[in-house]
Amino acid sequence: MAIYRSWLVCNNNFIFCLVIAIYCSSFVRTVQSVNFSYCNFDNSNLIPLHDAAKFPDHVVLNLLQGQDQFGVGRILNSEKVQFQDLNSMAFASFSTFFTFDVNSSEGLSGDGLAFIIVADNSSPPSTFSGGQLGLLDPLKNGNASNRVFSVEIDTYQNLVYNDPSNSHVGVDINSLISLQTCDFCKSCNQSYFATQGKFEAWIDYGANNKTLQVVVQPYNQTGNASIPPSCKIVVPNFTLSNVLANDGYMYVGFSGATGDHYEYHNIYSWSFSTSGLPNQKMKSLLILIVLTCGIIFVGGGILRAICFFKTKPRKGFHVVKLGSHGNQDNYDIDVHLWL
Repeated sequence: MAIYRSWLVCNNNFIFCLVIAIYCSSFVRTVQSVNFSYCNFDNSNLIPLHDAAKFPDHVVLNLLQGQDQFGVGRILNSEKVQFQDLNSMAFASFSTFFTFDVNSSEGLSGDGLAFIIVADNSSPPSTFSGGQLGLLDPLKNGNASNRVFSVEIDTYQNLVYNDPSNSHVGVDINSLISLQTCDFCKSCNQSYFATQGKFEAWIDYGANNKTLQVVVQPYNQTGNASIPPSCKIVVPNFTLSNVLANDGYMYVGFSGATGDHYEYHNIYSWSFSTSGLPNQKMKSLLILIVLTCGIIFVGGGILRAICFFKTKPRKGFHVVKLGSHGNQDNYDIDVHLWL
């Protein structure tokens, strides 16, 4: 009976730990997210590269020193963002919103800016200029080694890249030829983006339905998304698998370039977030709980066994001579047996 009670107590402890582990495991899929928002850029966690600079109220791409043409600038968030969990191979959903304008005093403008997801935070070489938007080397256009995703706000029509006009939005994967484009103004001689003031842009990717959505429209402080004209792109069956670095971490930010004509690309606010990846800290917590339960189970069993054997009656014989009957050598023997 004592052995049964010991076994029962140990198993009750184990069952209790198991219930806790199962309960905690329900949180393992909680979100390991990234979430930041910039309205003030002066002391922000951003890296300006090449012809880029940050000020308290905005970021400038292609703030050129001593020249107005053939410049390139990038600005990146200094911390890498995880876009894929290598254990589960799951991709993160992401969402970004930014406000911007394009400033050009010329009759013609060029060449545009882009939101980018890139593998490294190195400055683009000086050969990046003009139609390349500071994204990649044109000699490597289309190569998987480029590891760049971008949503371009293009202000110059490059026919070699199948640009529909000098006022279009495009989604790019390792290439300057867009997967999809949306045209703001086919008939505008000067880019629509360079003449209509401030704009706002949303880029959203849902990993569950593998759908990328892009909306660009004139800036509206009231938040009314119905103000025309607007440009919307929907890309189904979208994936970043051909872009991501081997560890699943990338940099996010903006790139811009000028060519024969100059313009300044100003970013006034920017927010970015990810969601949907397994929480590595919760995984570690679950492993710790399971190991603790195992130790409690084994240790509890050993402790109960020790207690059982210490309290168990001892085995042996005890013989006592009580006396004789008369002259006969007969003895009454009292025998005690304990088990």
